[in-house]
Formats: sequence, C-alpha cells, structure tokens
Amino acid sequence: DLHSFPTRRSSDLAIILSAGLGPSVLRQLWPQLNQILAFGKGEMYGYTEKVKKYAEGIVMNDSYYYTEEAILGKAIDSDEGLFECLVENCFYELLPLEHYANIRGREGMEVKTRLWTEAETGKPYYLVVTTNAGLYRYITNHIIVPQEVLHHSIKFTIY
Repeated sequence: DLHSFPTRRSSDLAIILSAGLGPSVLRQLWPQLNQILAFGKGEMYGYTEKVKKYAEGIVMNDSYYYTEEAILGKAIDSDEGLFECLVENCFYELLPLEHYANIRGREGMEVKTRLWTEAETGKPYYLVVTTNAGLYRYITNHIIVPQEVLHHSIKFTIY
C-alpha cells in the first residue's frame, strides 16, 4: 500500500540506524546502491574519505575533475585518483609551486609556466587555465601532478 510506505520506510530506517553507523550502513539504507559519483580529490578529499567509512563494497567514482571554467579531466581509475586530461576544453599550462610564491600579490609580473610536455612527471603544479574563447587566463587554486604525458594522452592526479 502506497500510503503505508513512509511509515514502513521510517521503521526500516530506525532499525538500521539504531544499530549504529558501521561500514556497510549505506548499503543497508540503499540496497541497490552500487556506485557513488563524487568529486573526491583536492579540496573534497576529506569529505570523500568520511563517506568511504560507511560505503563498504560500493564503488566511489570521481567521474570528472573540473575547474571553475572547464572540465579538466575524466576519471580513468578512481581508486588511484587518476584522470585523463580533456585537452579540447581549454588551454592548460602548469606553474611550478615555487614560482607561485614569487608572483603572489605582484601585478604585472611575468608568469613562467610550462606546457604539459615540459612538465616533470610526479611533481605538483598549479593549474593555469586560458578559457576556450581566449578571453582570459588565470592561475587556479588547483594543484595537479602529471603522471604520464604522451602525444595522444595526458594522465594526472590531484595533489
């Protein structure tokens, strides 16, 4: 009966939650749940780790990594936090962390960025984005780490 559903569901929830928040509580609450799409890297890492404590046996899929202006990459291995760059969306450059400290608060200072092919793999960089239309260029607060740079593919993780 449709009218008894809310009462029945609240009784089910009360039983599940009274047992405590264990590692499989999300599976108990939603038995059909098999994947969580989330942005689990960078500044959201802490929240994702908290959800994982209750999501035993459920795949955490980071799906896409994005900046304020563009989708930067598509997840290819959520467990490793590995993304493949979607280079057709914007023009991306990399700024070494040590260079960022030298230019903060200094208007008009030349920014020495690197192209993906000039970057050292395994080293963290600030992401610099030029919008698709070329309207403006800015340094994001996103720190990424190139893992593999090939002619046809760029793979990175979030620092």
